[in-house]
This record gives sequence, C-alpha cells and structure tokens, in this order.
Amino acid sequence: MKTERYITRRTFLKKSGLLFGALLAAPIAGFSYTRYMEPRLIRIVNKKLAFRNLPRSYEGLRIVHFSDVHLDFHYGLDRMEGLVAKLRELQPDLLCFTGDLYDNSVGSSKEGCSRLLGQLKAPLGKWAVLGNHDYTAGAEAVTSILEDGGFRVMNNSWEPIGHEGQ
Repeated sequence: MKTERYITRRTFLKKSGLLFGALLAAPIAGFSYTRYMEPRLIRIVNKKLAFRNLPRSYEGLRIVHFSDVHLDFHYGLDRMEGLVAKLRELQPDLLCFTGDLYDNSVGSSKEGCSRLLGQLKAPLGKWAVLGNHDYTAGAEAVTSILEDGGFRVMNNSWEPIGHEGQ
C-alpha cells in the first residue's frame, strides 16, 4: 500500500523561511567568528613528553611552540604584544615558530614585529620555518623579520641542538 504525504502551504513557507534564515545567518556568523573571535584566541596546551633515549640534560626542558599569528589589519602589533607577553611568561628553553607570521602582506609593521620577536628569550635558541601565508606575504621579507628578531629560520635544513655537552 502506497501512502503519499502532502505538506501544507503554511508548513512549506515556515520551513522555507527557516532554511533561508539559516543560509543568510551562516556567512554572517562565520565572518564574525573569524573577524572578531578567533584573532583573540590564544590557546596554551601543556604536554609532558616522555622519550626512552632522551639524554638526561634534556629532561624537564620547556619547549614552546607557536604558530599562525597572521599579522595584518585583523591582528596588529598591539595584539602581538599580548602574545609575546604570554610567551615570555612560559619561560621557554627552546622556542619554535612554525609559520604564518603574516597573512597577506608584510606592510609597515616590519621593525615593530622584529622588535617584539626580539623580546623573546630562549637559552637553546629560537627556531622558525615559514608557512604558506609567509610565502604569499614575501618569503624574503618574513625571513628577514624573523632573523632580526633573533630566530634561526630553517629552510630545507637541520641543525643539532646541544645542551650540557649532549
């Protein structure tokens, strides 16, 4: 036996209105999140790593990793000052930056950015690689900014990190 379900005009208009409203709200919500909320989010995750063959001198070292700053008109040097302050509070032994310092272009924030990065201290060094947005913004300029800030920028290379003779 075949049963057919009919929808009333009133129900159709209600559901269509809800669907239209949701489709209209989705891009506005997405834009609001990426413009106003995400640039203010700094997430700090502490993890203890255990390695069987780790030399004793490396036990208890603090490695701080940060990434995806995306400096531009959404995230300026004023906000980056807050990030640098939080990173300094963590007192890293080794500092790693893994790309996307800038979003689309370097702009006029070169000296200020290098100055802020220079405030970060790490006895075992500050290491960096470029991200895809850094290449869009200008790899040479971003490399120069990171190096002026005291970072060793790795580009298809590696270096051993010695600590207390190990």
